[in-house]
Amino acid sequence: MKKLSVILVIIWMIVIFMFSSYNGNISSMQSDGIVVMLARLIHYTGDIDILRVIVRKMAHFTEYLILGILVINACKYNSIKDMIKLSILICILYACTDEIHQLFIQGRGGRIFDVLIDTLGSLTGIFTYKVLRK
Repeated sequence: MKKLSVILVIIWMIVIFMFSSYNGNISSMQSDGIVVMLARLIHYTGDIDILRVIVRKMAHFTEYLILGILVINACKYNSIKDMIKLSILICILYACTDEIHQLFIQGRGGRIFDVLIDTLGSLTGIFTYKVLRK
């Protein structure tokens, strides 16, 4: 199980990296497809740009919520005194490197605000995991 947990973390990090590797146009097309579908589903008639921002930021949050769960699950197999701190550190460092990576992708940019959203998602995943495991 320990190896599988680490493998799942690595696979999810690759998934995040792949999403971050899409240029600005492709990334926008992907999120716009979800925005249009969501707007129809909830009969949204407001400013579509607001919905677009919400969808994109929720994607960040959700990606890192999953990463937080996977990382703390992998850490539980080690004899680490404070696996919560280590899990948080790993997720924050990965969020930072993800935003740095996006600086080199056409039409993308690295944003501190996105690191904060990623961190909040990770923290939510980590603490949800801890609460549910008690």
